[in-house]
Amino acid sequence: MKVAKILIGIPTLWYGLVPPIIDFSTSHVLNPDWIGHARFHMVWLLVLKTFLSIFSLLLIIKKLPNEILGLRIAGIISLSVYLSFFVSTISMDLYGGTLGDGNNGVPPLLGINTNVLVFIPLTILLIIGVYRSFSFSVKSID
Repeated sequence: MKVAKILIGIPTLWYGLVPPIIDFSTSHVLNPDWIGHARFHMVWLLVLKTFLSIFSLLLIIKKLPNEILGLRIAGIISLSVYLSFFVSTISMDLYGGTLGDGNNGVPPLLGINTNVLVFIPLTILLIIGVYRSFSFSVKSID
């Protein structure tokens, strides 16, 4: 179970810590080209992800009445964060979205958008961790 906790914990810590640090800058939240309402939604998203990350990490670390169930819930919450990124990416043509504006943000690595490049392995870790968490039997909470 320790391996599953690590596989779920690393990506969970990442989305709660790294995006707020990177995106609370002129590339996103403080970008003078963004309208105020877009910045509001960005801050809302960053705070939400940070709270979800903290909650999920507590589920992973604390031995609640059912440790395995807490681990599964944390994994599913974290998978939701990453999979929503990929749904947004795949559906960009429907709403005129882009992965970057060309002037701000983190430049691509190896010709690939940095978020895509980083989120793919983190999502794979999560999928493996969640899969492993379902290999453990859940004891009754009596």
